[in-house]
Amino acid sequence: MTTDDGLPTAVGEAPSLVAVCGLPGAGKSRAARLLGDWLSAAVYRTDEIRTELCDDPTYDTSETRRVYAAVHERAVGTVETGGRAVLDGTYRTVSFRADVAAVGARFGVDPLFLKMECPESVTRERLDARTGDASDAGMEAYYRVREEFDPLRREHVRVDNSGDWSRTREQLPTALSDL
Repeated sequence: MTTDDGLPTAVGEAPSLVAVCGLPGAGKSRAARLLGDWLSAAVYRTDEIRTELCDDPTYDTSETRRVYAAVHERAVGTVETGGRAVLDGTYRTVSFRADVAAVGARFGVDPLFLKMECPESVTRERLDARTGDASDAGMEAYYRVREEFDPLRREHVRVDNSGDWSRTREQLPTALSDL
């Protein structure tokens, strides 16, 4: 049995903690929202939390650390009470990813990392068309994050989001099926 989005309705041993990562414009937020609905999970988006915490975001290292700390603190509150959390951010550094792993270890859960990917040309189209979104990332941010993105060496699932959304959506159940 599946939902209208084609995802299984029974999540069984679904992960308690999912980090959806990747470059700006890769489709992280859309995938995170869908996973949040499917897993009945709270979704914590770094872009939204940044707008809560910062009147005039600078995106400097100190501010970014504070934003990710707030995301992880909220995830702790959710997982601690038996809920599920989906984290939506670039997770471009090993240290940000290690913090997610530490949250998981604290509660005996193994976090799942999903890396959303698409070609630069697709990203450019998406970022150029983006309006009314908490993210104000453009191509400049894309290039900066791409330069800073540490290789993702921990176990993760790659999701190709270069095609239309239905193709991406079809990959998500497979990404979660071996958990």
